[in-house]
Amino acid sequence: MHDVPQLFDVGDTIMCDTTQVTIHGHARFSYGRGFWEEFWGLDFHHQSVWVSVDEGDVIVQRPAPRRSWPTVTRAMTVGRDFSYDGTNYTVIEEDNAECVALRGSFDEVLQVGARYRFINAQSGANDVLSGEICNEDQRWFIGRWIDPFLVVNETRRGS
Repeated sequence: MHDVPQLFDVGDTIMCDTTQVTIHGHARFSYGRGFWEEFWGLDFHHQSVWVSVDEGDVIVQRPAPRRSWPTVTRAMTVGRDFSYDGTNYTVIEEDNAECVALRGSFDEVLQVGARYRFINAQSGANDVLSGEICNEDQRWFIGRWIDPFLVVNETRRGS
């Protein structure tokens, strides 16, 4: 993985608004015209948290309960509405991506070269529901956009 300037990295403990996360893994995904970073870590309660950074935008997400995952269809394209767990969402992004680099450890199996269809949908309350579909496997995550100025690297703050 080529180094680029980052707000945080593997081994750092960060505060994202009110969520403290210790970062254990870093994955980079390419979508052709660019890439985004996914950081996996554990919160204060040892629960799984994903922090995504894409063009300066930061989102903190947790795995969505499997029992309520939306049904993925080809019709889930930009602008389409659907309901998830009693909340209405609109697809704001849908594309394909490839995992191009990995560093550290994760709570799931990731593989360089794996290709994904990703779907990002937003509710009126600014919740974001993200789906990652690879072959027959899918995973869904729910979270919120975080002001990047509210991300504090606790590890580096003490230096």
